[in-house]
Amino acid sequence: MWDELLALGSDVRLEPGYSDALTVARETMRRARKTIEELIQRLLSLGFVFGYDQHLMHIVRRIQQGTTNWTDYLGSLDWVRQQPPLFLPATVMEDELIFAVRHQLTHDADVFRQERRDDPTNPPVMVDYLHELEREVGPVPLSIRAWYEEVGAVNFYGYHPRWPSMSYCDPLQICVLDQQWRAHVEMASDRSLVFFFAEDQYFKDNVSGAVTPYAFTIPDTNTDAVLFYRAAFPQGAPLTFVQYLRWSLLHWAGFPGMAEWDAFPGWPDSVTLLQDDLAVLTKDLTPF
Repeated sequence: MWDELLALGSDVRLEPGYSDALTVARETMRRARKTIEELIQRLLSLGFVFGYDQHLMHIVRRIQQGTTNWTDYLGSLDWVRQQPPLFLPATVMEDELIFAVRHQLTHDADVFRQERRDDPTNPPVMVDYLHELEREVGPVPLSIRAWYEEVGAVNFYGYHPRWPSMSYCDPLQICVLDQQWRAHVEMASDRSLVFFFAEDQYFKDNVSGAVTPYAFTIPDTNTDAVLFYRAAFPQGAPLTFVQYLRWSLLHWAGFPGMAEWDAFPGWPDSVTLLQDDLAVLTKDLTPF
């Protein structure tokens, strides 16, 4: 079904097929979200620690060794604060509304939504900023629309003692869509606009590198976004957004950098252990 929608090109926007196509895209992303939530639980069971504590403590140890100082620590701490959360559901407002109605904390859904939007301490309503982006820039592919309606922001950065550093693992990251969305939009050399949804595998670990960030061109009226070319992609070919999610999550448990495990320097003895971990993590995941 997804391949049929891709074959339609921009005609996917024509009714009566458009409504059905958007329904398929949303269901695809609901399944992707289910996979993400399942992988988070499996990773925790495997001893994976999400977050940046290990990264920061590495800097603290270097301070003790005299190879860096607290200024570097503070810089890294500021960088950490700018990273996406482990998981921020795009549906968080509606989820809270369901809870509030169930427990009789509100009787007016519209008032609840408006009050929540007006409180700057609440997580962003990502679909609001999706609409704002489309008004200012133009349409985004159906896959991106459905992602920010059904899934949200995700960040698999963390640490496992049997695994290489995150700059090798290239953890799945997709940015929050909030009032800062314009910071993710840049003009390419051909004057087209590009939306960057994640840094490259090195900058994800706050390490300088020269790899293309994860991005796609906007506006785009097609079913799926074509991502910028990356050498690590299967067969060295560009992937669409949905193909990238399938490859990253279903095959590599959210760490597609492991596809290049044979390039890890000085790391041959742990390869079998890593493959065992991946087998556990990806077993019987629901395809999408």
